[in-house]
Amino acid sequence: MSVALLHSRVHGARDTVRRHMGSTTAFTSWLVLAVALSTIARAETPLPVTVCQLLADPPSYDHKLVKVTGHVSFAFEEFELNADNCQGRTGAIWLDYGGTVKSGAIPEGWTRRREKPLVIEGITTTLVEDSAFQAFDASTHKPPSASVSATLVGTYFAGKAGAGGRQEWGGFGMWGMYSLLVIQQVISSDNTS
Repeated sequence: MSVALLHSRVHGARDTVRRHMGSTTAFTSWLVLAVALSTIARAETPLPVTVCQLLADPPSYDHKLVKVTGHVSFAFEEFELNADNCQGRTGAIWLDYGGTVKSGAIPEGWTRRREKPLVIEGITTTLVEDSAFQAFDASTHKPPSASVSATLVGTYFAGKAGAGGRQEWGGFGMWGMYSLLVIQQVISSDNTS
């Protein structure tokens, strides 16, 4: 085989590889864009609700991303969301952090990190650990207890009717007496005590 023929075949093969690489890169770019756009399209917008609405009709909000404002109480065996003005409703909603952060309230234990993100009823949760979260977390962990007014975004879990031997919905928190809001983002908070 002559040097000129060999040179021609090498350059021809190189050009073929470049053409395929260009179309592979273009295809990969389009694929990444399609995945990103489908993720954005699926992003849930939180449903604005009140604590009273969650307590009055738990199954209507089960597994939904909600935005809610209320009073947060934190102590040794307590991490709860409540409101003062719920007519005919008592009790509260148990709180937990999404992702790998733990609240530190019993029954979860004193450690503050999980090895893997929190999964409840097959739903993997996340947590935005920004400055709003850091301020909220610091305010709620003032010994021996704290009360904070906060606006939170999270996934709500109704639990089961009559769980914990009570008429109300529950299955989470101390003795399984509560429904659950897994906090995924803190929008704002103010220390009230």
